[in-house]
Amino acid sequence: MKPEELEHLVERLLTEGVPAGVVARVFDLSPELVREAQSLLRIRRYGTDDLAEYTVQTQWDAIEQARHVLVHGSPSERAKFAAAVLRAPMARSARETPEQVQKTRAAIEEVMAAMRGGGEPEPVEEGERSRFVAVHKA
Repeated sequence: MKPEELEHLVERLLTEGVPAGVVARVFDLSPELVREAQSLLRIRRYGTDDLAEYTVQTQWDAIEQARHVLVHGSPSERAKFAAAVLRAPMARSARETPEQVQKTRAAIEEVMAAMRGGGEPEPVEEGERSRFVAVHKA
């Protein structure tokens, strides 16, 4: 088999989802070489071989498309999209009772007051360390 034919076959197998390790074993190739070929295929196809980077870019693309629908879509499309976006927060708020909301708000206000210096620091016994003190162990 000519090197160009082998290269084409490896590329086709990787494109079809055959794992790089399997391709390397079948053709007795260096696994690093096959993984590098797989990386180049992903860069050519997706613009990156980093899944996290691609996922973030896909999310931004979805946001851009959603924005386009909200700005340029028909009234029906905009209404459907707005309902879909608001469905989850509305469902969450429907499950919360006014008492739960009030307790949550009070707890947040208490934490914020302590952060602003409204509360006194807890006393620390002599010889005892505060939980906010870092200790360097040599």
